[in-house]
Amino acid sequence: LYQALQDQQDIIDAMQGAGGCSYSFPDGLVGQTIAWDLYNNDYTVPDGKNLFIINVQATIGYYFNIDEKVVLGHNAWGDGVNGPNYAAMLKLPLCVKSGEVVSYTSSNVEIPPSFYGLLTDAVVDPISHEFGDTGSGNESYIVPVGKTLVITNVWKYQQDPSLTIDGVNILNNLWNENLHYHDEEQQIEIPLIVNSGSVIGLPDNTSSFNGYLVDEDYFADCGGGGSSEGGVSVSTFGDTLTVNGESVIVPGVSYLNVVPAFGSVTDASGNAYSTVDYGPAGEWMTENLKTENFANGDQIPMITSSYSSSNHPASWAWIDNNYLNEAVYGKSYNGNAITDSRNVCPSGWHIPSENEWIQLILLFGGETGTGGCNNCFGGDNLKSDIFWNGNNQSYMSIVPGGLVNTNGNGAYDGSSGYYWVNDYVGGNGGYAMHFKSDNEITESSFMYYQLLTVRCKKD
Repeated sequence: LYQALQDQQDIIDAMQGAGGCSYSFPDGLVGQTIAWDLYNNDYTVPDGKNLFIINVQATIGYYFNIDEKVVLGHNAWGDGVNGPNYAAMLKLPLCVKSGEVVSYTSSNVEIPPSFYGLLTDAVVDPISHEFGDTGSGNESYIVPVGKTLVITNVWKYQQDPSLTIDGVNILNNLWNENLHYHDEEQQIEIPLIVNSGSVIGLPDNTSSFNGYLVDEDYFADCGGGGSSEGGVSVSTFGDTLTVNGESVIVPGVSYLNVVPAFGSVTDASGNAYSTVDYGPAGEWMTENLKTENFANGDQIPMITSSYSSSNHPASWAWIDNNYLNEAVYGKSYNGNAITDSRNVCPSGWHIPSENEWIQLILLFGGETGTGGCNNCFGGDNLKSDIFWNGNNQSYMSIVPGGLVNTNGNGAYDGSSGYYWVNDYVGGNGGYAMHFKSDNEITESSFMYYQLLTVRCKKD
């Protein structure tokens, strides 16, 4: 718990000073968070400040207003009391400028509405525009000369007509509004960037947009997505948030939409392995170890006869004594091989600990059980999609190599994968990560005379 809290604080500390390259938080993330109960208590943004509202709680029937302009409709925002079909969450912040008033209108007072947001020193110019009927003068909005408009939210009460930009239909149907079911309305997930002089039109439809205005060159130095130095970015592979150059794993956020960074490493026997770098989770082999030599070049003997002693020297074997199995499963090693100080992994690499495996499991949206990896879940994302029932989102390609018994025969190959870990060693036994045929992963104990597969991780 302490480490989890410390990690959260590290994220907050790292965020200090970030800004200028985020469309969602253009004033940066330095500011004061605020939670506000709106029941009989409107909120006015202080002088010199901007407010970025990131969460709204309101039950069905409320209208959420900025300076008496409706920006959110009938949805149960942040409230599932009426069932999941009515629940909605903001996808992008609502932007409110100094002096503007946040309020709500409704006859329903069973659950008072509230919001949570971030107050920043004002840099950009938030705007809420309410469209009117044709001829009212508010049926369209023209982006001022020299400015760029970033639209983060659209409220659209009626399905027709469409919102247009320079005469082209952009949004139809309901937006930030739910008259019946949640699947009939939508929220903007990526901001609409509108150039200087462009015309946004939505006549004869009770509707509005919310966002902010900036100078045309405001994002010019962001390098096509920002820099990890002095800003916030997502890693090129893995659920990793980089804030001011510091990386923190954020499970279950981005790994489905990113490109892996592959590499390679060669062992002391000359075998080359593909690797993948997960940022703070480290660089891992994506194949099982096949070496016949320790890192210093000393030979690891092959087991040629049955034995039953944990004092047997460091050794390796093929599954079922069949060299053809090496292509998929690699070699299997006994406990004295994996604990030998000469290191079975390539120089500069090591057998990972249970905690390092857990970090990888969490990286790809898995879950841990009690006492470390006692009944972890998330094996499917690490397991090969060729040799058994994984989806291999991680590119780790974990295979069901089973184990080798002292008589040289394989056991559980095709249904389980066992990978030695480098901790919890002592006496005549050690531990391994056990990838089961379902989505479960557990830590299992083994005697050192048993032979299991190995993955290596860069130091």
